[in-house]
Amino acid sequence: MDRMGEELQQMVKDKLAMRDPNHRNDDTDSEKDSSSDSENPKEDDVTFISAIDVGSHFIDVNPSEEIVFNDVEGHLVAQFNISNPCKNCQIAYFVFTSAPININIVPNCGFIPAEFSKPIKIVWEKEKMPDPVKLENSMFFVKALPLSPQMDVDMLVTMLGKVFNTYNVNILFTTHHLRCIVN
Repeated sequence: MDRMGEELQQMVKDKLAMRDPNHRNDDTDSEKDSSSDSENPKEDDVTFISAIDVGSHFIDVNPSEEIVFNDVEGHLVAQFNISNPCKNCQIAYFVFTSAPININIVPNCGFIPAEFSKPIKIVWEKEKMPDPVKLENSMFFVKALPLSPQMDVDMLVTMLGKVFNTYNVNILFTTHHLRCIVN
């Protein structure tokens, strides 16, 4: 297997390891209220506690305006970095796209310690017939949230997808958007 194939296999394994088995990708009504600000919290509800003393600048994305995809052996591949400029708290992040395409974002969510950064890789595999026009009409988004030092990050690791897909009026988060360019 070539180097690109091995890297893609590892990206898929990493993505599957972060998958939330309780995530629902629809808007149907459910008896179970997944809102974390519900008046009757469930036993498995997760409540984020934001670090509200960090100000409004708690994420840097580089490049900041666009992601450039390159053709690598038929795969469309890009990378960008998310940095945490905060001195006293971790940030949680979640990366997603507006595109209705089957694309790999690895890692698509996680935590970044204070003053660290994390590279994010995006790959549209050759076998899935990448379409540069469709990609250039898409956007990628980064949601980020500064975490209070009292948060148990080890517990949150398994529930991060759920937390970013619930509504809570007490959460301070930001969304950064990136347009796509294909070389």
